[in-house]
Amino acid sequence: MTEQLYTLKEMAERLNYSGDPTELQKIMRQIRHWTLSDLLHTQGRKHTGTGVSRRYRHFELQKAAILRELSHYGLQIGQFEALDKWLESIGGSARWKAAEEGTRMVFIQLSWGDQMVGFNITVDAPMVASIGLDGSYMHEYDDGTVKEHKGVGVFYSSVVVNLTRLLHRLGTE
Repeated sequence: MTEQLYTLKEMAERLNYSGDPTELQKIMRQIRHWTLSDLLHTQGRKHTGTGVSRRYRHFELQKAAILRELSHYGLQIGQFEALDKWLESIGGSARWKAAEEGTRMVFIQLSWGDQMVGFNITVDAPMVASIGLDGSYMHEYDDGTVKEHKGVGVFYSSVVVNLTRLLHRLGTE
């Protein structure tokens, strides 16, 4: 089975929940910006000029939905730089699949502090309160084990996204 590929406009249409044509143009500009900033990746070459349609995998559409959601909270592209690598690492995980299938509530969390950004994916409930004043936090791994990490720095703010609901709103491939 061949994987579905989306044009920039098709991606923007899937992300334009309101159906507003003005919003569609804004979303297309965001996708172009994220692509040129290497937060989204096209199938094949990036094609920075005109005349060649960019094509994106379904996972890139999912990442664009996450970036769009996070941008509603005023987060800037500098806070997204490490996000792409992290999303690639969890994209095929059991938790991600549970979010896609809608079998569990899965949350992703982006936290930041002075010169640091952290990410977390949790099942059933976000773990916002797990970040201690001393920079320690509890991390639950895919196998269900929980480990405390100490002295990693202090996060001042976090945004939690309900990944299950976000991916459900996008629909399937």
